[in-house]
Amino acid sequence: MAGISIGVVFVILVLLVGVLHIFSVIAAKAPHAKGPRVLDVAPAPEEPLLAGKPSTDAEDERLAAVAVAVHLFLSRAHDDESGVITINQAASQWHAVLNPRL
Repeated sequence: MAGISIGVVFVILVLLVGVLHIFSVIAAKAPHAKGPRVLDVAPAPEEPLLAGKPSTDAEDERLAAVAVAVHLFLSRAHDDESGVITINQAASQWHAVLNPRL
């Protein structure tokens, strides 16, 4: 039984190596682009967001999220945890079938 299992694993490993070799051959034959790909990205704005220009919805939402986060941080509207972990063992019968002493 163990020999069959090892044989199956070995055959799957050989098939996987063959598939990866075929992929590498196909990738080597594929035409490559000349040079690195360059993404067309708009430059970052040089002016601050609140410099008297009209803002967009995305900028308004970003500013609102930052304002809410700062407000919550400063008002301490979150739980203060003690940092102590306590584990109390509770009586339970879920394992009574497995443990006859219970």
